[in-house]
Formats: sequence, C-alpha cells, structure tokens
Amino acid sequence: MLLRRMSTRFWTGCWNAISSRSPMVRSDAAGARLAPLSSIEIATSRPSGLDRSRPVLEESAAATPRTAFRDTVRSALEHGPCVMSFSGGRDSSAVLAAAVDVARAEGLALPIPATLHFPGIEESHESEWQNLVLDHLGVTERLQYSLTTEMDALGESARELLTAFGVMWPFNTHLHGVICRDAAGGTLVTGFGGDELALSASNRWSARALANPRGLTPRKVMSIVHYGSPQPFRYVADLPFSMPDRLDFPWLTRKGRAQATHRSATDSASIPMGWGKILREWIPRSRYFEMAKQSMNDLASLHDVRVVHPFVSSPVLQAFAAHSPSVGLRGRRAMMELLVGGLLPAEVMKRTSKASFTPSLWNGESREFARDWDGTGLDETIVRPEIVRAEWLREDPGVHSLCLLQQAWLSSQKSFPLREGHA
Repeated sequence: MLLRRMSTRFWTGCWNAISSRSPMVRSDAAGARLAPLSSIEIATSRPSGLDRSRPVLEESAAATPRTAFRDTVRSALEHGPCVMSFSGGRDSSAVLAAAVDVARAEGLALPIPATLHFPGIEESHESEWQNLVLDHLGVTERLQYSLTTEMDALGESARELLTAFGVMWPFNTHLHGVICRDAAGGTLVTGFGGDELALSASNRWSARALANPRGLTPRKVMSIVHYGSPQPFRYVADLPFSMPDRLDFPWLTRKGRAQATHRSATDSASIPMGWGKILREWIPRSRYFEMAKQSMNDLASLHDVRVVHPFVSSPVLQAFAAHSPSVGLRGRRAMMELLVGGLLPAEVMKRTSKASFTPSLWNGESREFARDWDGTGLDETIVRPEIVRAEWLREDPGVHSLCLLQQAWLSSQKSFPLREGHA
C-alpha cells in the first residue's frame, strides 16, 4: 500500500509537470469561444485537448436513446425550414429517417434533404444510396447542388469564412455554405459525430473484460491494467504509439513531431474507462467535438441558421450513457438499431462503404496558390515549408495539410498575420 501511494505521488508529480504544457485548455466561462487553433493543431489539421471549464453532463435516465434522438430532431423540425445535410451514408440516413418518422407522426413539415454532387469526382457519387433511402422513406422534395470548383479549400466560400473567423476545423466547414443559404431562418441538421460515437461505443475492451472476467485474455488484462492506471502512467505508456506517421505528416520538424506526439498521448491518457464517462465527461469537453460545433455555428450565423447535431446532442449522449454506462455497444449496427431500427433498408443499416469529397477541396484556387506561394506565413519551428509545398503540389495531397494551406493563404493577406492559438 505504501509503495502504491508513493508510486501514485510520483506519477502525479510527473503529470503535473506535463500538464503545465498540455492541451487542457481553459476558456473564460462555460460556453465561451474556444481558443483559436494552435500552430501544432494547424500543422496536423486536428484540434486536441480538453476544455476543463466546460461542464460535464449530469447523469440522466429520463429517456431511451431512441426517444432522445427523436426529441432532438423534433426540436429541429419545429424551427423550420428544416434542412438536412444528406449524403446517403448511414449517419445522415439515420437522422433523416428519424426526422421523417417524427414529422409524419406529429403533423410537422417534412425535413428537406440537401445533397452535394460533384460530377467530376467519382468517389463522391452516392446517388444510388441516396435514392434507395429517399424511395424507402417516400421523400420526394430535396435540394441538389451540382458543383465543380465551388468547394475548393481556398474558393470563395472558404475565403469568406477564413476572413471572418480565421482557420477553422473541420477545414471543410465551408461545404455546408450553399446549404445554409437555403436554410436561412431555419435549422440545419447534420450527421456529425455518428462515426465517433459508434467507434467510442465499440472500443470498450477493458470495461467488457471487467464485466465478463471469464473471457480474460492476456491482451484484455493488459488493457484493464492500462486503463486502470493513473493518467501519468498511461501518458508514458501511450507515448511510443502516439508519434505522427511520417507518411501522413512529412512536413513536421523534430520539434513539431515532439509536440504532436505529446498532444496525442495526452489526449489518449485523458479518455476515462467506461462509456458513460466518455459520453458525459470527455466528449462535452473535447476540443475535437466542440471546435467542430463552433465552426458550424459560425458558418450558420452568417445565414441566421440554427444547427443541430443529433448524435452528439446532450440528451442523446446522456441517454446512451444511462443505457450502457460501462461496456458500450457492439458496434455501429447496434447503435443504428437502437436509434432507427425498422426505419431504413437493411442494406443501409449494414453498409460499410463511405463517400469521399476530399478531391473537391483541391480543385482550383488551392492548386494555384500552392504553385505561387512564397513559403511564408507558417510556423517554421514546427513545419518545413518546402515539404509542405511539395505535399500541396502532389496529384493527391493529404487532407492533413489543408489547415496549413488555409493558414498560409490567410497570412498572405496583409490584415491577417500568423496568429497563435493556445500553446
């Protein structure tokens, strides 16, 4: 017992030293704007860390996940026009199916699905899946946008947001600009968070092993020990597995790689054991989720639009936490059945493929800017400009370099020098 207390004190001391440089950001008040993206977040195109000043969600068993999901989409339907960002994928299909079912049951106006179509980008084509869902639901009214270069990462829509709000995450937030214009005065509903929620639900090895010790394996025992250890110990254990892939981030300097590794390990070590705690305590404070919601709200504010993300709404997170506080769910299919079982075609419920809109982001102005870029505007202590340029000029540039592209463009505008977010 004495050794355990001494060990805990030692690791806590290490953690306190680490945390003084860690991405546990604090805003001035709950609900306040998040700190801007830091240089390393821009260099990796990924926000990290927790905002400890934001409140956790209370424990609540007031509703089932299905009821909470339906209540959330109902709130969107009641503030119409209700436009749904609809790709034909599982997440957006689930949201649309729930909304259509609620609207018909309660005499509300049907939601309007909105789809983006890029004729020249084959991997973005989802017409077959979209039509399957819409025919099944009996929805005939929809918004369709046929686009070419309009959604470029430095196109007019993107530049408008960059000028107004700085570099945003996700870097493709502007894709919803055309939809927001047609939802003016109403509500935009997205499927954001569905992938992450399903992944967090299925990756609960430790909790499942504790719930069923008869099935223990050496790997599960190691997982239990890891997640049951103090955060400082987990941080050290996670460091070797947190280094950024040199293929994905070849532009990072030695200092940049060290910062990215530190932030990734800190994020990993902060994830609590038990799905309920993840949903109530971790997700509501995560910059990854909160930055995405803030960016969408910023975009929507330009068009007087309210944005709803049912998968990561507080009532849905609370309902899932109460439904399965420890072991989570057995994957995406189980989550879909809980939320919209019986409302979608079986093919959609078990679908695993996903469309990609990435090529639409490198489709005009971005290529031109990359060719003419003078190499300035980035933090050269953590990125190597010549490697960044080489990445942008590839036939298929990596998406992880898009925030750097937008920062470089923003810095090239005389009114917008390089800005530092939190350290």
